[in-house]
Amino acid sequence: MIELWHRCLKTAILCHANPTWTRVLSTVMLGLRNNVMDTGSSPAEYLYGTTLRIPGEFVLPDDELSNSDPRAFIEEFRAHMQKVKPVPVGQRHKKRAFLFKDLATCTHVFLRAGTTKKALERPYTGPHKVLKRTTDRVVEIEVNGKPRSVSIENVKPAYTIRESYTEAAGDPAVATKGNELRTYANKKRVTFATERRR
Repeated sequence: MIELWHRCLKTAILCHANPTWTRVLSTVMLGLRNNVMDTGSSPAEYLYGTTLRIPGEFVLPDDELSNSDPRAFIEEFRAHMQKVKPVPVGQRHKKRAFLFKDLATCTHVFLRAGTTKKALERPYTGPHKVLKRTTDRVVEIEVNGKPRSVSIENVKPAYTIRESYTEAAGDPAVATKGNELRTYANKKRVTFATERRR
């Protein structure tokens, strides 16, 4: 979330053609605080209850000042405030993790390594045997000879070779005995251009 905010801030600063970014920072921050988000409100509205006054709104035309009646303003303000309702804030993290379909029936799983990985280090350990499924979101597996309960979001199914399949296939040498590879004589000669040594 912070990285997304920094990206928006840098992009907004780059839009100004000013070489010193500190001069445009206050204008950029004012604009970002008044920017309406996907919830329909701006960060300033969440903090102060109203939008911030931007520089163009500081100066009002003379006709608006002369026609403004305090009682009419109060009535209009009351009518507006009665229509105001709280805006539900949308949850950004509604997406659930991807789950494999075979996870409910598999006998072995790979467990994601929770630590930071070094270069060329495997991201998963295992395969680990599934002992039992505690709930629809938790599975108990055997790690180093001990049972351990983990979330199914941290595992993925391990596909192993069934022994019955290899027995049914038979000896692969017998199946391919009739299909011998033929070799051909080399007709073209390949030469490489190299410099002669003197």
